[in-house]
Amino acid sequence: MNTLQTFIFHRPDPNRTRAMRRKGKGTELRDQTLKSNARKLAHKTFIKDCAAQGLEIDTSVISFDPITTAAIDASHLWTEVVLYPWDSIPDWKCKDAKGFDLAIWYAQKLCGLCYATPRRSTVCIKVILLQGHPDKTHPLRGWIAQMALLAAEFYARTLGCKEIEIQDPDPNVVSYYQELGFNFDETNRLVIYVDAQQHQLMIQTHEVSMNQKKRKAKLLLVYEFHAEALRLAGNVSANQRRFLEVGAARGKELEPAGLLAGVRI
Repeated sequence: MNTLQTFIFHRPDPNRTRAMRRKGKGTELRDQTLKSNARKLAHKTFIKDCAAQGLEIDTSVISFDPITTAAIDASHLWTEVVLYPWDSIPDWKCKDAKGFDLAIWYAQKLCGLCYATPRRSTVCIKVILLQGHPDKTHPLRGWIAQMALLAAEFYARTLGCKEIEIQDPDPNVVSYYQELGFNFDETNRLVIYVDAQQHQLMIQTHEVSMNQKKRKAKLLLVYEFHAEALRLAGNVSANQRRFLEVGAARGKELEPAGLLAGVRI
């Protein structure tokens, strides 16, 4: 019989966390947990904001997922003449441990894709590719950039990055990014500076099955990384509130369908 135990996880021990990073213990698991939590926080924030603003969007069918084979296959159905190299994402993910991938779905309809990464930087995360569905009538038109940037900022804060850069913004979208709060710096990079936060959040109690010591240790590690991710991500920032406000007020007017950032192929 399975024995159910309830574990309440408090703020992770920073000394233990640093030690694990030095030893590489659970590094891949930690990376995946940070990405997953960024998607979940962005999803939760978007749904909450839609309800607060009374927007007529069926949020029950919206999902923030990793870019899977199903998402890449769905992007092939987009009628855009020019596509970004989404087929390369699986290979990029294997080589880029901290690369952040996001597929935005509305029910069975793929509405947007994003890939961002700090590469080797500890300061900046770059939005490498960002593309919305080319159909101007798709259900999340006007929200793709905001949704992607919501998640990117949560992820940037968990990594300790200080800025988000739009690499190779589509020329037709630069003014839109500026409306969202991005500006060109002295080196002509289109960036926004990340709000520094160090908030502690309440972690929900979970019931888990613990039959084996190995599984128990892994679950404890997962929840420790989960707690760390929530603590580092913090609350909704001024940047993120601006993303949501612009989306609600002028998203459909400002955001073009299709290509938003990246080198075309």
